[in-house]
Amino acid sequence: PPASPVFYYQGLHDVASVLLLTCGEGEAVRLLRHLLRCHLRDCTRPGLEPALGALALLYPLLAVADPGLAEYIAGLDEPALQIPHFALSWVLTWFAHDVRSLPVAARLFDLFLASHPLMPLYLAAVALRARRRDVLAAGEDGLAAYHALKHLQLLHPDGPSVDCLAREAAALYASCPPASLVRRAGKGGKGAAAGGFLRALNIKKGLSQVQDLGLARDCVTPHAVLRSGVWVVPERPPGGGGARGAPWAAWGRLAASFAVVAAGYALATPALREHLLRG
Repeated sequence: PPASPVFYYQGLHDVASVLLLTCGEGEAVRLLRHLLRCHLRDCTRPGLEPALGALALLYPLLAVADPGLAEYIAGLDEPALQIPHFALSWVLTWFAHDVRSLPVAARLFDLFLASHPLMPLYLAAVALRARRRDVLAAGEDGLAAYHALKHLQLLHPDGPSVDCLAREAAALYASCPPASLVRRAGKGGKGAAAGGFLRALNIKKGLSQVQDLGLARDCVTPHAVLRSGVWVVPERPPGGGGARGAPWAAWGRLAASFAVVAAGYALATPALREHLLRG
């Protein structure tokens, strides 16, 4: 069947900026074209539903990484936390929008380029675990907790280094690979940690909202496979979800080129260039 088209999304220029500054224009375009149809495929659909479907897996993953923090978030009566929208920019931009150092962002990109497309979620889970005190300080105020999560400085100077977080994310991936993670989410959690977390009513509502909107059905990144040393994702998830459309190739070239042009325009601003290059 024909592949669905690739769409530009707000935040793709952040990814392009890191690639452009690190690799140069030609290599940046080549890498970005691959990412558009692989690691970032759920983000380049016509809407955000597939990306949100993948993002919802952060909660079951956090239940494995830090059961106490997961239970705390699950117990908060805050609609904004039903789906982890606070982490959306982390996934859309591979943390490039939130990290203030180009070398650190490039180091994260090294990890993500070499790993399963869901690796940003694993990094997010261990980073949240490292900053748990900042989140728990909000107490029972759900809105304050959401605000703390939304503005969390994941790579704090006093916290673990980016290499340390990368190792922890890789260890979490080994203990709970995507196939296992999808099963946990689909069954409402398996095991004491995930099960206790998903029993919370507001998170159950969040997961059912994902299912009702068809978000989980349409996301493809959880089903990525490694072929000849390269990660690839299916055009459609198992079960035939997702919309059909024109071949992606021309759209992918256009979206990649537009992102690089947008990144180049942004980097032409001296203040932003200085901000990105500051190590």
